[in-house]
Amino acid sequence: MEPGTCYLFRSEKTAAKADSFDTLSFSTKMGTALRNSYSRRRARMEKWECTVCGYVYDPEEGDPENKIEPGTPFEKLPPDWACPECGVGKDMFEKL
Repeated sequence: MEPGTCYLFRSEKTAAKADSFDTLSFSTKMGTALRNSYSRRRARMEKWECTVCGYVYDPEEGDPENKIEPGTPFEKLPPDWACPECGVGKDMFEKL
């Protein structure tokens, strides 16, 4: 191995220089995976509005009064969770 050269180690225990096609392919796949992961995370963090009273559930804030942690997506709320303002169920919310 040359000092100052980046190497990618494969499961076959062989080394490939960082400028090889395999590394480029790996980098492209990882970039795509990261973009897809970001899109899924962003989709899960969408706000939902109660159609009865206008309360907006923001996943980044959660619902501390009802022990819902910040970062909890609407889809992961318990089935019996209700609007903190008017008490209706999740079925009365629309995605913003």
